Amino acid sequence: MPRQGRALGVLRSLVPVVVLAAIWVAPSMAADQPDRLPDDYTDDGKPIWYPTVRPKPTTQWVAPWVAAAQPVDRLPDDYTADGKPVWYATVSPKPIQQSASPLAVAPAQPADRLPDDYTDDGKPIWYPTIVSPKPVQQWEAEVGGRYFLGSGQTRLQLFGLAPSSLLVSQLTYSNLTTNAGEIFGRVEHLSGFFLKGYVGISALNSGKLQDEDFSPITIPYSSTNSDQHGGQVKYATVDFGWDMRAENLRLGVFAGYLYFSEQLNAYGCTQTASNPAICVPPIPNTVLGITDDATWNAMRLGVVTQWRLAYGFSLTTEVAWLPVGILSASDYHWLRPDLIKPIPENGTAASQVQLEALLNYQFSPNFSVGVGGRYWNIGTAGADADFPSGAQSINFRTELWGAFVQASYKFGDLRQNAHP
Repeated sequence: MPRQGRALGVLRSLVPVVVLAAIWVAPSMAADQPDRLPDDYTDDGKPIWYPTVRPKPTTQWVAPWVAAAQPVDRLPDDYTADGKPVWYATVSPKPIQQSASPLAVAPAQPADRLPDDYTDDGKPIWYPTIVSPKPVQQWEAEVGGRYFLGSGQTRLQLFGLAPSSLLVSQLTYSNLTTNAGEIFGRVEHLSGFFLKGYVGISALNSGKLQDEDFSPITIPYSSTNSDQHGGQVKYATVDFGWDMRAENLRLGVFAGYLYFSEQLNAYGCTQTASNPAICVPPIPNTVLGITDDATWNAMRLGVVTQWRLAYGFSLTTEVAWLPVGILSASDYHWLRPDLIKPIPENGTAASQVQLEALLNYQFSPNFSVGVGGRYWNIGTAGADADFPSGAQSINFRTELWGAFVQASYKFGDLRQNAHP
């Protein structure tokens, strides 16, 4: 009985210790589980968090005199021979780098789209967005309209029976005002090859004709004036070439074709020299006296450049050489019963020129406007007029100059490939 009494006394003394330990441990365990969902539940519905397994720190031996620098939040790792405690240095394991998983990148995802998936515990997941590479532009196209206001002159010189240098007659159409509407376009590939061209048409409702006849064929010298109206001019070019592009420069060479057609009508006739036999008395300007039709088909070889300036401006220049041209023309002297109608005129031309310059302003990546100037010189010194009595040599030349305004719209931009 005395032994049993002493045992019961020891148990009674341990009860308060156990209770205090339980009270102290329970809150600390609960506090360790604040930031995640329960791992399981008991049969009566209470949540359970399983202990978190942390990597065990590796220890290294440290001399006993370092012991004082060690923290006292854990038991000693060893003791010296004289009974002093020793703590070995703690080496934290290096974290293992892992590739980002959907769970890891989820907080960095924007909230502007719905989650792509959910974890087992219901947390949202956004998978990384794969950005497609920027597409490479293959083509660039530009179309537009243009208004051309110009003036011009056409001269026909008739000589004696070929070959002859004796000037017999000269027709000079001057002050030919052109009000042309044009449509133009250009298509270019990433490789640098391009196709461009334009078409234009205008009525010719102004101008004068001076008709001169020279001695010794006509005595005395005769000069008459007529009004030109009711005429028309039509033209078109198409060129195929290759461009070399830099950041602010485009340099291209091309070969192409020119079509140019002109019809001129002279009404009335008034003698301004001293010949009493020609247009005396004057013929009213309601009477059609002469019609000249001329069509040119020519080859073009040229160079085109474009400089990109500051503030959206660019300067484009074009020089086209016409190495070969073919003239097909007809002359009608409606009041001359002694002449056939029409009188055919045919010949070839060489070393003619077309010049053009344009200052352009780009309002947006697609829309631009511009103002420019143009000069054309097309002619031949090797043509013949076919009269029943025989062919007579002629010189035929047309000049055209003026200014234009234009607007265009572009689809695509090859510059984005090299200069995004």
